[in-house]
Amino acid sequence: MQNRSSYFLLFLLCSVLSLVAQTIGSGIEGIVINNRNEPITNITVQVDPGNYTDITDHNGYFIVDNIPEGNYQIKLQHVAYQTKLIKHVTVTKMRLTSLDTIRLTQKILLSEEFIITADRIEKDPFESSSAINVISQSEITERAAKTSAEALREENGLFVQKTNHGGGSAIIRGLSSNQILILVDGIRLNNSLYRLGNHQYLTTVDNNNIEQIEIVRGPTSTLYGSDAMGGTINLRTRVPEFSSSDFESNFSLLSRYASADDEKTISLRSGLGIDKFSFSAGFSYKDYDDMRRGRNSDYKRIENSTDGIMQSPNAYTAYDFDSKLTYKITEQSSLIAAYQLANQDKVPRYDKYENDDYYVWQYHPQKRQLGYLKYQQSFNSHYIHSFNTTVSFNKQIEGRQTQRHMNSDLQKEKDEAQTLGLTFEAKSILRKHVFIYGTEIYLDKVQSEHFDYDAISGVRTKSTTSRYPDGAKYNSYGFYLQDEYTLFKNLTTTLGGRFSYFDTQFKLIGMDSTLFSNNNSYDQSFSSLTFSLGAVYRMTDYFHINLNFGQAFRAPNLSDISKFGESKGNIFEVPNPDLEPEKMSTIDLGIKINQSSLKIDGSLYYSNIFNLLASADAAFNGSPIILIDSTEFKVKSKQNIGNAYIYGIEGAFRYIYSDHWHIRGNATLTYGQNTTLSEPIGGIPPLFGLFGIQYRHNKYKADLYTRFAAKQDRLSADDMDDPRIPNGGTPPWQTYNFRLNYQISAFLNAQFAVENILDYNYREHGSGMNGPGRNFIISIGITI
Repeated sequence: MQNRSSYFLLFLLCSVLSLVAQTIGSGIEGIVINNRNEPITNITVQVDPGNYTDITDHNGYFIVDNIPEGNYQIKLQHVAYQTKLIKHVTVTKMRLTSLDTIRLTQKILLSEEFIITADRIEKDPFESSSAINVISQSEITERAAKTSAEALREENGLFVQKTNHGGGSAIIRGLSSNQILILVDGIRLNNSLYRLGNHQYLTTVDNNNIEQIEIVRGPTSTLYGSDAMGGTINLRTRVPEFSSSDFESNFSLLSRYASADDEKTISLRSGLGIDKFSFSAGFSYKDYDDMRRGRNSDYKRIENSTDGIMQSPNAYTAYDFDSKLTYKITEQSSLIAAYQLANQDKVPRYDKYENDDYYVWQYHPQKRQLGYLKYQQSFNSHYIHSFNTTVSFNKQIEGRQTQRHMNSDLQKEKDEAQTLGLTFEAKSILRKHVFIYGTEIYLDKVQSEHFDYDAISGVRTKSTTSRYPDGAKYNSYGFYLQDEYTLFKNLTTTLGGRFSYFDTQFKLIGMDSTLFSNNNSYDQSFSSLTFSLGAVYRMTDYFHINLNFGQAFRAPNLSDISKFGESKGNIFEVPNPDLEPEKMSTIDLGIKINQSSLKIDGSLYYSNIFNLLASADAAFNGSPIILIDSTEFKVKSKQNIGNAYIYGIEGAFRYIYSDHWHIRGNATLTYGQNTTLSEPIGGIPPLFGLFGIQYRHNKYKADLYTRFAAKQDRLSADDMDDPRIPNGGTPPWQTYNFRLNYQISAFLNAQFAVENILDYNYREHGSGMNGPGRNFIISIGITI
């Protein structure tokens, strides 16, 4: 018996050693270069059968080891290079097969094919299961957009409204404002004072400093935490280039004029590269006059302008400054230091003049500052392929100056949120798995003040109450893990999870303590556990089917919990500390076609929302009305008003008929219903879209296109209280537009555009002002 056991153990040991011998030491290695003999990093190397994968390092080196002996084929892929297939590669037992140097050919990219980082993995958007938009720097310039918000208007699934000339707020899948996360270079722009309502935060990021805008439509809370319900917008700013010689420098100037608002913009940029250092800086100055609306319309209810076709007051000025320094410590590590400043002066809130007859209502000061230090490191290891860590400080100042009548007291408010951020992110590659994991910490400190100035004497008096609790703190913490797993050649899945925790401390000063619990002092916390699952099934090399399930949430912030002040129309909001996070679950099905002549991106989604946060009727001191300067204001507060659902369809295409002619279009339909209140969800945009024809020839690019939106008369009770929405809903509209881009020389570019050719008077749903009338735009760009 003992001998039999010994033979069995010996046989088992020999079997195990034989199996190990077949794998350990067996593999394939190689180096990938471009046509300039430079190594290429981040090339995806796929070995079949078995679907073994690796990614090239900064030296262009890859190794796929621990694979059984046999015959294989190797596929090398990168968004910027033509795919290469190497067949009949033989792997022998206990031996590493070294390939000859592999050379890839760079391909000419359309703007839609740029690498994206909005879902924390650099890849071709076509290979992602998410619904993604990518807007390049050249597209931003060609669209002749005044602001970063307006640059989004031609995108599939994105609707943009403007409360005033300095505003611009995106709506994605029926959700807007603080239900959408805005990032700048991967750093949260959202803070604890971001209000639920249309705002101007996007416009504080200078569109002349943006290298690329990346949008992930749909819930992304697993990777990014609170607010990422409708989607995430990542504004990536320009990166200075390193010198290929001892010293290189560049300079650019962009000037622009638009007739509808007498806009005058000038933007200056410079950069230099010296060995391991690169630096860039930019400055933009923008001067806008009152906006002229269109003359022609069949809908008189949107013609409320008190000054004819001029929507006045709307004029304001703005300036932006940015700088970025990059230091290449080694070939595998770098350090980036950046600073951004945005300032808008005396921005009128036009709807307050048009609908409420204010004497003064303007945002002043309006300022944002962001500074950050980012360290990046890559390794020749799969266990930790790369990591980065960022320390940031963001200061957002929003002031208001309001005066109801000429003889009323002038009120000046200023709210400031200072946010200290610390993030860490790492990537590991283990066989068929790509792991992304990290942590985020954001600490907010709030300062808020309110002064009244006597209309006759000018004497200043500090109010006992401010819009937000002065000295409040709001902290957020998050930990996330995502695994992208290549199940087999045609199927890749992505599974992620996140834990988020929030705590806030504040005191409601100057209010009757009997109205609130805890003697008006609060120490609250919220937490959430979210998951997501995505899959890409590759029917063919150019036809993919995507399926996603995602959870999202938004923790109540200080604007929801503690706001005490005027809102839209004659509405006054009061605090409500008894709030719970709103949560959402979404499933979406999408297709992506990426042929040389045809590109299609379509999504169908359905979302359930629980504990929906919105503005609803309330009372203060037992009354539903507050009297201010002899004017009655309706009292409301943020409340969890129940459960709801949203579903919709998004579709876009581009057909390349020939090298010269391109046809493009997109359309988005959204439907939302509050099942608890049996009414529509507020702020849902109507059916909207775009259709256009482009002609490209050498130095010319001409674009004739139309933008349109259907009528929106499905209104919530809160919509009906909003004077920005015409009685009976927002009428349908359509504009015809043309633009021509001419590259005069390698250094000089000119652009001419005509927007709203038929001078149609229209209003985008939820906006506080009408769109521009016939608008002639001329811009000149010089690059040296």
